[in-house]
Amino acid sequence: MLKLKRLKIHKLPRVKPGTELVFNDGINVLLGINGSGKTTLLKLLASLISGQLQPYSRADCHVEWSFENEGGTFSLSVEHFSSVQHGAQQSRPTRIELTARSPVRDVFASHEHNTITITIDGTTERHQVSETAVTLSLRSIFQQAWHPWSYPLYWTNRLDESTHWLEGVTDLARIEAEDPYSDLVVGASAFENLVLRLIEGGTEQDIHQITAEQLPVLQTIAAALGCKSASFQFDLQHKQRLDPEDFFRYTFGDFRFRFVKADGTRLTHHELSFGQQRLLAFHFYAAMHPEVIVADELTNGMHHAMIGQCIDLIGERQAFLATQNPLLLDNLPGFTSAEQVQSTFILCTTERENDRERMVWRNMTAEEAGNFFRDYQVGISHTNDILRSWGLW
Repeated sequence: MLKLKRLKIHKLPRVKPGTELVFNDGINVLLGINGSGKTTLLKLLASLISGQLQPYSRADCHVEWSFENEGGTFSLSVEHFSSVQHGAQQSRPTRIELTARSPVRDVFASHEHNTITITIDGTTERHQVSETAVTLSLRSIFQQAWHPWSYPLYWTNRLDESTHWLEGVTDLARIEAEDPYSDLVVGASAFENLVLRLIEGGTEQDIHQITAEQLPVLQTIAAALGCKSASFQFDLQHKQRLDPEDFFRYTFGDFRFRFVKADGTRLTHHELSFGQQRLLAFHFYAAMHPEVIVADELTNGMHHAMIGQCIDLIGERQAFLATQNPLLLDNLPGFTSAEQVQSTFILCTTERENDRERMVWRNMTAEEAGNFFRDYQVGISHTNDILRSWGLW
């Protein structure tokens, strides 16, 4: 399982140049007042983890980041330049570099303009590619420079602070799949690939209602919401024959959750309370993101009894959480060292430079982490109180 270990920002709109962050393998918490860039950083992290850099293709940017696991390191650098005038035409040149190192294989790949250069264990090849969008370029490198570690080639979404993520999933107009439906789609959203897995080997008659037997998280969701059962439903809306083979394109839509309460009452997810919808969204999000969680105000609207359940659900995943809620902070797993504290919290502030406001993101200093941990060991004050007493939140 890859873990995001480091991020360095040389250039990014509204962010202080030279920003460098390190992350731990477990829960990372973003702290700061409103407007200090917590959501901006979460969106950036989600894009870097999944290689979806399209949102950053319209401005100058230069970002480096790296992953690690027990097999080695996986480092990337993307430098993108805004429009450059060439006569009557404009181009958006992008330079991408990828380095993967393990005990068994070394890979170096770069993409500049329309050429991908790949060096594997000292042997170099060059490939001409037509795509110029930064996201497609990055994915071309991933596919060309195959490495012996898993990488999440689906979109890692940010779970937002409201119910928009859940609404976006259930309101998705359609998902198209061609025989065989079991093929995963590189670059598809985690939800789209989940649906494709659910219908693997199914027929047109039995794919309309997904039960807990097919999707175990439904049983967990039902228990968390105090319901007897839960199901996930969608419809086959269109079937089209593809020539010349006897293949078909299937279009699925009308995605919805249905619940049966202990007294037999039936309801859909639209009839849940806000906090229940948030809990449903997080459980379903976690089922689609087995390696990493990126969540904004995770505990928003939830009863305190639900918060510990959410922390437990994160488990061994790496998580990036932004919060203004002291209940989340007070439910974090216990700290065992000042070093762990230092790598857990990311402090988000702003500063003015030449009449321009920039977002400033940083890890705690060793002194700040030491001060926090000494008070934490006493065991009298809550985590949020200690952070505030030292001016860290």
